[in-house]
Amino acid sequence: DVLEKQNENNSPTKTPDQKNELYLIKQSIYQYTNEYYTLIPLNGYSEEKLPIIDNIEALKAQEKVLDDLFELELSYKMLLGAQANLKNISPLDYLYKSINCQFEAMNRDDIDSQFILRYIWASEPTIDIEQIFKIARPNEDERLRKRNLNNHYLLWHGTSICNLISILTRGLLVGSLVANATGSLFGKGIYTADVFKKSLGYCSGVKQNDNERCFMLLCEVALGNIKEVGASRVQTTDDDDDEEDEDEAKDDDAVLDLKKYQSRKGVGRSIPDPKHTIVRNDGVQIPLGQLIDNKNYGGNYYGGLNHNEYIVYDESQVAIRYLVQFRR
Repeated sequence: DVLEKQNENNSPTKTPDQKNELYLIKQSIYQYTNEYYTLIPLNGYSEEKLPIIDNIEALKAQEKVLDDLFELELSYKMLLGAQANLKNISPLDYLYKSINCQFEAMNRDDIDSQFILRYIWASEPTIDIEQIFKIARPNEDERLRKRNLNNHYLLWHGTSICNLISILTRGLLVGSLVANATGSLFGKGIYTADVFKKSLGYCSGVKQNDNERCFMLLCEVALGNIKEVGASRVQTTDDDDDEEDEDEAKDDDAVLDLKKYQSRKGVGRSIPDPKHTIVRNDGVQIPLGQLIDNKNYGGNYYGGLNHNEYIVYDESQVAIRYLVQFRR
């Protein structure tokens, strides 16, 4: 709120009252910044001035720091618990029970593994896949079934390795502190993609020698009725139709009407060839096609998207199905 007021009062011509208000706002920003750094010290500024958090970008960067700290806190508590119970249970068994999530290492020759590998290699043919795990979290199947939505897809979600234990324990959450800071063009929600390469940009792992070990989630997402953003619209000569198109364009930026739509899709310029999307026996669709140009791409939405992005705003629409361990 303070930053918004600062922006409102930053006009070139200001009255004395506005100048005084701006001064008070800046004093508040300095005070809040000092209080924040007292609670959350920053590394690497022993001989430099700490940066003032006086713009939205700086604020989002610190939100990301806090989000990572909260994720690490859960991991740290689990590791402390494993250490404290070392005489009674092995650390790995303790962590496995604490996460409360079933893992099953998949055979590379299984049909499901082959589908997943094809899905990955459609956009990243040189990636080194080390292992694929089948994941089952308590109550996610029942929760997804109760939503009773159509359009189920297997979609990618990239994450940092420091968030992994928290995600496997709690599931993917809509209300993350940093939901508007990292790749969240369409508001606070759970973001997924139908191109491995797209989600790869949000992965960070452990550096080992000349490469990095990372993890990627593959989730079943119930998209329901989809609101598309960035698709091309048919040009007509009818004035009424033109006005309707203008209304639709404005609606792209509006808050999603969750009574009408259950998900939003940012349309990308490059998409998996829909001819090669398969439907499993359980009705879940997997886009396995090679990347092709999207004939329905309209662009012009915040510079356009390279690949499709799918956003849901209800955690019950997502179930984590697989965890892919890889090197890059």
